Amino acid sequence: MAQYSVSIKRSALKELEGLPAKVFEAIDKKIILLESDPRPTGVKKLIGEKNLYRIRYRSIRIIYAIDDFLKTITILKIKHRKDVY
Repeated sequence: MAQYSVSIKRSALKELEGLPAKVFEAIDKKIILLESDPRPTGVKKLIGEKNLYRIRYRSIRIIYAIDDFLKTITILKIKHRKDVY
C-alpha cells in the first residue's frame, strides 16, 4: 500500500498541543500510523459525509479527511467527543 501524506489544520494542531502530554503522545502515534494505513481497525466513516472519518482515543475524537487520489490525509479536528460534532 502506498504511503499517504498527513497534514494537520492549524486549528487541530492547537487543539492537539493543548492536550496533556500522555494524551498528546498517544494521539500523535495514531496520526503517524495513518500514513501507512488510512483506515485502521476501529475507524468509522462519518454518516452523511463523503470522505470524513473518525478515530477514538478515550473521550477524544480525531476527525480527518482522506483523499485517495492524491494520497493525502488532513486532520480537521481533535476535540472532546461532546464538542467535536
